[in-house]
Amino acid sequence: MICRFLLLTVLASALPIKSNAAEPAKFEEATRAPYTSAPETSINGKSIADMKKNVQESWDKIVFRKDGKPVEYVVTFSTDVGDFQVELWPDVAPNHCRSFIALAQSGFYDGLIFHRVIPGFVIQGGCPIGTGSGGPGYCVRQEFNKKLHERGVLSMARAQPEDSAGSQFFVCVDEAAFLNGKYTGFGKVLKGMETVDKIVKAARDGRDRPLEPATIKSTKVTQKEAKPKTAGQ
Repeated sequence: MICRFLLLTVLASALPIKSNAAEPAKFEEATRAPYTSAPETSINGKSIADMKKNVQESWDKIVFRKDGKPVEYVVTFSTDVGDFQVELWPDVAPNHCRSFIALAQSGFYDGLIFHRVIPGFVIQGGCPIGTGSGGPGYCVRQEFNKKLHERGVLSMARAQPEDSAGSQFFVCVDEAAFLNGKYTGFGKVLKGMETVDKIVKAARDGRDRPLEPATIKSTKVTQKEAKPKTAGQ
C-alpha cells in the first residue's frame, strides 16, 4: 500500500508560492476537516479526540509577540537514540507553528515513531498510528513560503491536496529543492543534527520503513523572548 503522505510524489510543475497570514488565524479559520477519518486512539494510548480538544483550547494562548517583542519557540525531541532541538518560524508559517506547539504540549508526539527514513532525503514522523496514514483529526491550511528545504529544515508532510497537512512532519537531511514552495517549511534543527543522521541510517524495508524505528520518548516546548538583532543582521 502506497503511503498517503508519500513525499516523493511531487507534481511535475511547481506549485506557486502563496502568501500566508502575518499572524496566526483562529483554529476554525486555520484548519479544515481531515480528508480521511482520524483513528480513535494513538499508538501511545491517548485519545485523538481529547488531544484535538487540547489543541483547540490552547490555540489562542500560543502567542508570537509579547510586550511588543517577538517570542521564540524551541521544541526538544527526546528519542531512544538521542535528542534534537528545533526552532520554529512563526513569521512565515504561524498556523503550522501553533498547531505543532499545541500538539507537542498535549503529548501527541510522545511514544510515536519515525516511520519513514530515506538517506539523503528525510526522516518522517508524527503519525499517530505509525503507518504514515494517520492524523490529528484536522488539517492545517497550507502556508507555502520562501524558506528553502535545506539540510535540517523542519517541514510538514501532506497528501496531494495542498491543505492536507496534519501532525506528520519531516526533517531534511540534505537539500531537497524540489519541495520548495510545495510543502510548508516551519522550522530548523538548532542542535542534535547528529541524532537525525543516526535515525536516517536505520536499516529499512522496500517502503522506507525502518526495521527498528526510532521512538519519540517526549517533546518539550520552550518559550523565550527573541534577542534583539544587532546592526548588520
